Amino acid sequence: MKEIALEALSMEEEVRTLRRHFHRHPEESLKEFETAASVERELRRLGLAPRRLGETAVVADIVGDADGPVVALRADMDALVLQEESEKDYASCRPGLMHGCGHDAHTAMLLGAAGILARRRSFAGTVRLLFQPGEEISAGARLMVDGGALEGVEALFGLHVWIDLPSGTFSVEAGPRMASCDRLAIDIRGRGGHAGKPHQTVDAVVAASAVVMNLQTVVSRETDPLKSLVLSLGTLRCGSLWNIIAGEGRIEGTVRAFDEELQKGTRARVERVAQSTASAFGAEAMVTYDELCPVTANDAELAEAASSVVAALFGADRIVSMAPVAVSEDFAFYGGHVPAHFAFLGVGSDGAALWPHHHPRFDIDERALPCGVAYYAASALAFLARNRGVKGH
Repeated sequence: MKEIALEALSMEEEVRTLRRHFHRHPEESLKEFETAASVERELRRLGLAPRRLGETAVVADIVGDADGPVVALRADMDALVLQEESEKDYASCRPGLMHGCGHDAHTAMLLGAAGILARRRSFAGTVRLLFQPGEEISAGARLMVDGGALEGVEALFGLHVWIDLPSGTFSVEAGPRMASCDRLAIDIRGRGGHAGKPHQTVDAVVAASAVVMNLQTVVSRETDPLKSLVLSLGTLRCGSLWNIIAGEGRIEGTVRAFDEELQKGTRARVERVAQSTASAFGAEAMVTYDELCPVTANDAELAEAASSVVAALFGADRIVSMAPVAVSEDFAFYGGHVPAHFAFLGVGSDGAALWPHHHPRFDIDERALPCGVAYYAASALAFLARNRGVKGH
C-alpha cells in the first residue's frame, strides 16, 4: 500500500494540473462534452479504450492479468450553475458556471488512479472506471445504471472531497452517510380580487402562509424525535401588486431523511397537511412531489475494508469520525444495485479561508489530491486481492 501512496504523491503536479483544467472549464449537468472528451484523451493516453454511455458518460475497463471479479470506481464531472468569485488564475472562464462542489477534483483523482492501475495490471479481475455526468441534478447515476455500467460489477467505491474535514483525512463509516432528497411544489389556488374587498376573494397569500406554518408540524409533531427529518421551504411566491389580493401562489421546498421508510411516508403527510390547510381557507392545494435521490448508505463490509485501506496507506490517525450530513448524492442509486461505499476526503486547510460547498468562493487544499488518487487505486486493488479467483461470487 505504501508504494501506491508514494506513486500517487509523485503524480501530484500532474493531477493538480488536470484538476485546474477542469475547474477552469466547467460544464453544466448532462452537457459535459468537453470534459468527457478530455477524460477520453487521458484514458487513451494510458492505453485504455473508453466508451460512452449516453452523450457524456465515460466508462473504461482496466483488465488485470488474471480472471477475477469486477470492481468499479466512480467520479462525477458536472459543475454548478453558479458565478465564481475568485481571483485564482484557474477560476472558471465560463460566466455562470463553476466547480463549486469538487467534481473537478474527483475527475482528476480518478484519472490519476487510472494511471496507477493501468501501469500495474498485476491483479486478478477488472477495474471499471465510471466518469459520471449529471450528479448535481440527480440524473447521472440512473443514466449509468440504465446504460449497463454496473453489469458484472460486484463492488463500487466512490469519494467526495469535504471542506469540513482536515486535509488528507478520511471518513469511511458504515451505514447512512448522506440524506435522501425529495423536491416538493405546492400550487395554491384561491380567488383574486380588490384589496379593499377581501370578502369577495379567497386570499392565496393567507392560505399559502398557513400551509408554510402548518407543514412544520410534519417534523415537530408527526416524526419520531429520535429520527432525523428536514423539511425546508425555499420559495413562496404570491401576488403581483400591492393592492390586489392574490388568487394564486406557489411554495417550493425539499425534504431530507436518513431512513427510507421515513422518506417514503413523508409525501402523504405533506399532501394531507397542505390540502387540508388550504381547504380551511377556501382554497385548493395541488402538490407535486418528486423523490429525487435515496439515502446514501455504506455497505458495512466495504466500510471495514475502506478503513483498512486508509490505515495501510497513511496510518490509522488519518481516519476521522464524521456525522451523517443532510446533503444528498446520487451515488445512492448505485447502492440499490451493488454493494457500494462512499468515502469523504478532507480538503480543508487551516491556512486558508474555508468557504463551504456550493459557495461562489469554494476551493480546496490541493495537497489532498494524491490522497484521493491513492485511495481510489488501493480500494480497487484491495477488493480484488480479497476476492482473487472468485469471479461472479
